[in-house]
Amino acid sequence: MINILRVRGALRGWNVVPFINRPQSEVASIMKESLIFLSFGYPEGFGLPAAEAMACGCLVIGDHGGTGREFFKPEFSFPIQVGDIVGFGRTVEEVLTTYDDQRGHYERMRKSAAQFMSRTY
Repeated sequence: MINILRVRGALRGWNVVPFINRPQSEVASIMKESLIFLSFGYPEGFGLPAAEAMACGCLVIGDHGGTGREFFKPEFSFPIQVGDIVGFGRTVEEVLTTYDDQRGHYERMRKSAAQFMSRTY
């Protein structure tokens, strides 16, 4: 996904920050500073990475991993069907290219996601 976005030039001006093999405190800090979290999904019991990202105020785009559908709500996230790589890429690209013009909308989504996660979990 990241390579597709790079080749298309969609990541120009944006930083991609991987957080694999980093301490939990560092991951939390990265999420709190990030605009978007890409959820590549994995069939698991809860979908913790996406939930944590929402709680930190990230716009979450991607697959809910199964049970994450209970919080992966379209009013404050961008759920993508499993295997829809083209749709995933298009959605990320759309958010990145429209962010400046729709900043208020996206900021409300981020705040709504964080509030929902805080109230619900």
